Amino acid sequence: MRTLRAAAAALAAAALLTIYLSPITTASPSAPTIIAIATGAYHTCALTAVGGVKCWGDNFAGDLGDGTTTISTTTPVDVLGLAKGVTAIAAGQAHTCAVTSAGGVKCWGWNDSGQLGNGTTTDSSVPVDVTGLRSRVTAVATGMWHTCALTVEGGVKCWGHNEYGVLGNGTTTDSLIPVDVSGLASGVTAIAAGQWMHACAVTRAGGVKCWGSNYYGELGTGTTTDSLIPVDVSGLTSGVTAIAAGFLHTCAETTAGGVKCWGDNDYGALGDGTTTDSLIPVDVVGLASGVASVVAGDVHTCVLTAAGGVKCWGRIVEGPEGTALATDSNVPVDVAFASAQTPTPTPSSSGSWTATISGAGISGTASLTVPATGWATAAFSLYHLKTGVSVTARILAGAACDATATTMKTLPGYLTTIGGTWRQEWVFDGTGLVRLRSAIRAGTPLWFDVSVGGSRACTRLVPGA
Repeated sequence: MRTLRAAAAALAAAALLTIYLSPITTASPSAPTIIAIATGAYHTCALTAVGGVKCWGDNFAGDLGDGTTTISTTTPVDVLGLAKGVTAIAAGQAHTCAVTSAGGVKCWGWNDSGQLGNGTTTDSSVPVDVTGLRSRVTAVATGMWHTCALTVEGGVKCWGHNEYGVLGNGTTTDSLIPVDVSGLASGVTAIAAGQWMHACAVTRAGGVKCWGSNYYGELGTGTTTDSLIPVDVSGLTSGVTAIAAGFLHTCAETTAGGVKCWGDNDYGALGDGTTTDSLIPVDVVGLASGVASVVAGDVHTCVLTAAGGVKCWGRIVEGPEGTALATDSNVPVDVAFASAQTPTPTPSSSGSWTATISGAGISGTASLTVPATGWATAAFSLYHLKTGVSVTARILAGAACDATATTMKTLPGYLTTIGGTWRQEWVFDGTGLVRLRSAIRAGTPLWFDVSVGGSRACTRLVPGA
């Protein structure tokens, strides 16, 4: 079970979030006005002011809802049948759901555990109706492989994968259609689906109830015992207005505008100044009031303040280009957005680099290719490995291959299954690619750092075809 933390770290840039915005119109005069954004693991969707949905990113299971599964795109595409009439959206690992103005729920994408709720486990590249939920739904929340909906009566229904009891119906049996969450037929005002296997609800009385996995105390009950039905969060029977569920931690916004968090704290995601897990809610340092909304990522948390600022804490490897965040923090830190300005022309940020790996008994090759547009790719081969050896590789940027260098991409440790030559490759996307291109423009040396068992070799990548 400790591998859950490693999984959370590997998914740190892939938070499953829905953010509602003041209307924002993009630069193009013909572009739609966006009022909400939902992010999955490798895809993103936007809700327009007219109630349309557009998605972009990875599309292996029909995540984009455009009727295809063969093309991933950096350009938003229309979700079929949802040009208008949608009031809310939420994105899971590789599936997305929408609430219509009629109160119905439609989902599309990955469906291996029934997370689309249409009675099958067949992926769908177009929106399908969730069985029994054609009306009277006000909100939807998506986890990695499960989905929950809030009804106008304040009831909660969930469907999909049910490991650890995340559907809240007293069983661990997956369900391909919505089932009632035990004891929550009414009286709920908000819901959140954790990115792993827990879910939570805020009651009309301002209390918080959670259910599902509790390995790191993400249910907030003072124990690490999983629960197949909703249980009260310790000390939060009233005074809460909103809830956010991360991978293995949970946070609540209070009526005073404060934030309390509980669960996994390995990277400081609870914001209490420590990295100690907590089985009950703890106060986030400096946020007793003044918070307008809270969102929880895999191993980090952010808030929008009433003054319009943004503060984040936890696993913050690097903020967007031009921001101040550059390291993990166990207390909230301000996100300092760069002022809008005309970009200064810079040298090309594309090219290819290679390295011959040698040292400490390690030998092999590494390559890095960064196109002018699109994703970058990196690959390496290692020779004469022993069976079962642990391998970890990183691309670094810095004057030297030491603690001062910035990690651009990490391939988490894997175990080889056979000896001999071993090859791995991966892609840079999102902020990681932006940072990489920035480092290239600045002329920062790039390094390939590999550890094999207890040995390590770090080699500078040099320009090459």
